Amino acid sequence: MNILMVSASGNFFGGEKVLLNLSEYFRSLDHNVEIIVPFEGEFTLEITKRNFKYHIIPIKNSFSIKAFYPFYRLVKDNNFDLIHSHGYVPNQISRIISQITDKPVVCLLHVIQDYNWENLGMKSFYYKILDRMTNALTSKIINVAVSKPVSNSAKYLKAEIIYNGVSNPDQSYDYPEKIKVFAMVGRIVNIKGIDTVLKAMKKLKDHDIKLLLYGDDITPKKKWKNKYIKYINENDLNVEMMGYIKDPQEIYSRFDVLIHASKEGHEGCPLVLIEAMIRKKLVIYSRINASKSVMKKNGIPFSTDDVTDLTDKIKEILTWEKTKIKNKIQADFDYANKRFSLNKFFKKHENIVKRLYAKKNIL
Repeated sequence: MNILMVSASGNFFGGEKVLLNLSEYFRSLDHNVEIIVPFEGEFTLEITKRNFKYHIIPIKNSFSIKAFYPFYRLVKDNNFDLIHSHGYVPNQISRIISQITDKPVVCLLHVIQDYNWENLGMKSFYYKILDRMTNALTSKIINVAVSKPVSNSAKYLKAEIIYNGVSNPDQSYDYPEKIKVFAMVGRIVNIKGIDTVLKAMKKLKDHDIKLLLYGDDITPKKKWKNKYIKYINENDLNVEMMGYIKDPQEIYSRFDVLIHASKEGHEGCPLVLIEAMIRKKLVIYSRINASKSVMKKNGIPFSTDDVTDLTDKIKEILTWEKTKIKNKIQADFDYANKRFSLNKFFKKHENIVKRLYAKKNIL
């Protein structure tokens, strides 16, 4: 089978990790897999390293008008059997191309809450209308987490929930005697709640703790990173910018607790939460819908954007002894290892692709 994967970004974020994992799996089943990417970036470097063929089509630029014809020609000229799309805008365009070329399309939604349209101005009107018009054209919609909007629309959207999967590195871990090092992992931007965490660190200056910030700022002139560096320096905080590091082991071996402080409306199924539990780290997270759907009753939640509540939760775990730390980490690990199996994730996607391909060929 010839499968065309469609990415929303040339940067290497959580959604791109999922896409690449699926691509590797489909290729292991002897399918030919190629990938559409909107622009060159860390993701295309990783694609090249793993010997996948990719095509630059600017699906996220200029309202994707420039993407229609090259996308159409790519599918027709290369006789792809199925389109597997990731993200709002790629999904919309992929649905239309699916109808024109008579190829089944699977649309994966990484952000399943109501999207924050208010900052998009007139663009929001365009995206909303196009999304509604093309929903009925989808062969299958896959959501990576549970939300009320998804549950309500599951019947007419042909939707299915398949939780993101994370591989278990199956390594031995040394549980910390005391909690000392915290970390945030992701983009250095305001929607990740970094301002809330830095303010909490300011309140905790008299404690012997450190915060590591992993990730990079892709905004023009790195406006958020520069803002945070200025705040860190002005308040003499024990915070270190680690930059973008690709190797998970190198990241997770350096801290005790992950802080995930994202604001509402910008997450789907945060992979970093699952990765942290699988790698036996404590997790403190903001009570946004996406994180709650992943964590259930696990981890340590705090009220979103609430500096005082976050500070109190950090103070609480600083008092924990090794036994309590170990028990909490093990309970969270057992939950994540059972619920977010990478093998289950792969098998469910494989079955969907097989059914769509068989149905198309029978017809």
